[in-house]
Amino acid sequence: MGNEHTGGAPVVCQAHANMISGDSDPLDDAMQAPGEPIDTASLAWPRLWRTGALFATLWLLGGCAALQYYTQAAAGQLEVMRTSRPVESVIAHPDTGPALRDRLLVARRIVEFARSELELDTGNTYRRYAAIDRPFVVWNLFAAAPLSVDGHRWCYPFVGCVPYRGYFDRNAALRAEAGFQRRGYETYVAGVSAYSTLGWFDDPLLSTFIEWSEPRLAELLLHEISHRRIWVKDDAVFNESFAQFAGETGARLWFRHSGREAEFDRHLASREGWRRLRALLLATRAGLESVYREGDDERRYRDKARVLETLRRCYRQHRTLLGGGAFDGLVETVNNAYLVALGAYSDAYPAFAALYRREGDWAAFLEAVDALAGLAPVQRTAALEALHPRRHVSDDESDLIQCDARHGTNAAGERP
Repeated sequence: MGNEHTGGAPVVCQAHANMISGDSDPLDDAMQAPGEPIDTASLAWPRLWRTGALFATLWLLGGCAALQYYTQAAAGQLEVMRTSRPVESVIAHPDTGPALRDRLLVARRIVEFARSELELDTGNTYRRYAAIDRPFVVWNLFAAAPLSVDGHRWCYPFVGCVPYRGYFDRNAALRAEAGFQRRGYETYVAGVSAYSTLGWFDDPLLSTFIEWSEPRLAELLLHEISHRRIWVKDDAVFNESFAQFAGETGARLWFRHSGREAEFDRHLASREGWRRLRALLLATRAGLESVYREGDDERRYRDKARVLETLRRCYRQHRTLLGGGAFDGLVETVNNAYLVALGAYSDAYPAFAALYRREGDWAAFLEAVDALAGLAPVQRTAALEALHPRRHVSDDESDLIQCDARHGTNAAGERP
């Protein structure tokens, strides 16, 4: 069995933030079947009691600001639960459109595949559906000092510290962002389509993602479900990179299981531009890490500007290969906080890919991940580094990106 979490704040792990994944397709509205009363018996009242107990604990641990944050978190989670209905009743409802009905059926099959074939604990998750009247369910705030890509960390009882804070109300996220900006931080707020409560609640399917394409839907559901098996306190990069790899690899196995792997290959090919850009952004992050460690502030600010300008010049030079203009706005505004967000989901991904290749099959891979999760933090970091030492760009992309953003140099190794 995998490492079990011990619980946490009502919302502790958010995934699939807008722009982090590189997906820019608009989301179609999912229809809510009207007129059906809420099935209160299936809301799992012990979990509602757990919300109250958890909220009381958090109230004792925090001051006024913490109380305000946890109040909105608990209220937001309860509202999602209140508006959810059993998937079976939504499927059977005569007012449910065929597109939504099809997506719910597909989601149900993916969840069953996760349980039966991927050995993931699905519990009662995704057995309900909630239609919410907004494009994102949560907004994540990331913040970083102007000369750091480590990122501000928020700490929660039981769960540990993570480099983001989630808000059910976008305006609340923007107010918190403004507070960090007044203190000189760089910030990034991302809309989030899905999140995991790590088993504290039976997470429902949401209208914010249910009508995504099947490959994207499979990646997201398997990403979130994988958090129920592995969550290591105080190691967001390990947790999120594992979930990212598990989501993508599990989705491939899902399509292979149904004889449609070529369809998943086409999905990956459609995201090739983002994959290349992500490699360049991670190289930029590594370059900034290097310059932030050296010299006085004046030099570090100067070198920071050089690295970011090299990123933009590299992007312009290879724009056709890097999304054909889809990411122009992102590249112009990228900052330390965005790179913190990107790194949380990507830094250890190559190590998990190497581990999967080494183990040779999914079951052995999960056992190896369980072993890594049980190590002390320093040992776990060393083991991941041994699996895949950090590189400027991933091996198969080095021939596509001819300029090196890490050290602020061009293809010839010259300073701009």
